[in-house]
Amino acid sequence: METMHACLPAGTPLSFTLINAAFKGKNRIVADVVMFDDAPATLVLSRWAHGWSHTFENLIGGDVSFEDGRWMRIDRATLLPIATTDANGGPQNG
Repeated sequence: METMHACLPAGTPLSFTLINAAFKGKNRIVADVVMFDDAPATLVLSRWAHGWSHTFENLIGGDVSFEDGRWMRIDRATLLPIATTDANGGPQNG
């Protein structure tokens, strides 16, 4: 988790909850996670000469962005928020 926090601006919460993770070789970590809106995803961290980078694979529900103090789904083409609902059927973004 410290590695993932290092990939984000200071004070930004993680967008997911970790389910499990494992090293794949010496320079790669693959993790199953649950996103802020309960969608599953695969997180991949890769070690480089100057630190770590991350990417999501199988990011069901679309891209995410941290805006106005919270994570939200965004449209890749427009970068605008996508209206979604939370577990109770209420608005997730907006």
